[in-house]
Amino acid sequence: MAAVSEFESVQRLMVTPTLEPLSSLNVAEVWCPPRIGFVKINTDAAWKKESSMAAEGRAALRGLKKAIQNDFKMVVMESDSKGLVDGVGGKQGNNLLMEIRKLSSRFESLEWRWVPRSCNGAAHCGWAL
Repeated sequence: MAAVSEFESVQRLMVTPTLEPLSSLNVAEVWCPPRIGFVKINTDAAWKKESSMAAEGRAALRGLKKAIQNDFKMVVMESDSKGLVDGVGGKQGNNLLMEIRKLSSRFESLEWRWVPRSCNGAAHCGWAL
């Protein structure tokens, strides 16, 4: 439920004018909306029989495929898996990372970002449903 509360507080920030400059808000601790024209995909995964990296990679791959199906061209991918974000940006890797890189070429713009778990609460909550 903390993720729902976090999402609602961000929604209020988006629609409620504030006199506070954005620099005074602690944006590192909350989810932030994407820039205009971009779609943001936050991924999270749970695992039992596979490694966390494989589960996170599979979740990211599913998100990329959904973005392609919906014809999204400018995407920000966020994950709380630093290994995944670093792996996607590298040149080496397993079949899963290579498949992610191959799909990445289908976007006009695709940004990968690592976010702390505290900023990925909505994705975590969605996975738990």
